[in-house]
Amino acid sequence: MYTNFNKLSKERREAIINAAMTEFAAKGYKGASTNKIIEGVDISKGSLFHYFKNKKQLFVYLLDFAIEQIMTEIELRVDFSERDLFKRVRQMAVIEIELSQRYPTMFRFVEAAYLDQSVEVMIELEERKTSVLFSKKLFDDIDLSLFKEGMDVTRAIKVIWWSLDGLAREISKSATNNRRIDYGQAMIETDELMQFLSETFYRERGQLT
Repeated sequence: MYTNFNKLSKERREAIINAAMTEFAAKGYKGASTNKIIEGVDISKGSLFHYFKNKKQLFVYLLDFAIEQIMTEIELRVDFSERDLFKRVRQMAVIEIELSQRYPTMFRFVEAAYLDQSVEVMIELEERKTSVLFSKKLFDDIDLSLFKEGMDVTRAIKVIWWSLDGLAREISKSATNNRRIDYGQAMIETDELMQFLSETFYRERGQLT
């Protein structure tokens, strides 16, 4: 279906993907402008619609592409036999940072897509909702005994997820305007936050790496 697009160089494909993800993440399906997307990569609208027949096909392609990238990395690299929540989450953080180096707005795009209420893509979104359950799976079968006695674990997990999600958003912003994420600095900030959270919620301070 995407033969013409796949014939492009890797660099050209990534440039178009990033420009389109950025536009959809910021404005949603209905508000996104294909004119704005082509401005970001200096191609004609005719060329864009040579690769994708319309905006909807482009949106669905991006969503499928993002899901495949994220889920493949998770399945290959997250050790779900590790029951220490913070060690498991750190593995996910590494994946997110590395993917964000190539696709800075990928995670924001996926999040925005699943919150999108546009009628035009409602069926496609519903069909794909079961594909992105990595946040739930990430917290399955964790060792609850590591948490402090009397801790509301459900609430603690929400705070942990929100905190890490907020940090990920800040890190991804540094990759906008064609700048790459400083991987070393991003991991330092991630480890510092997780160390703080583990000291807050765990009985004993653990080694995360």
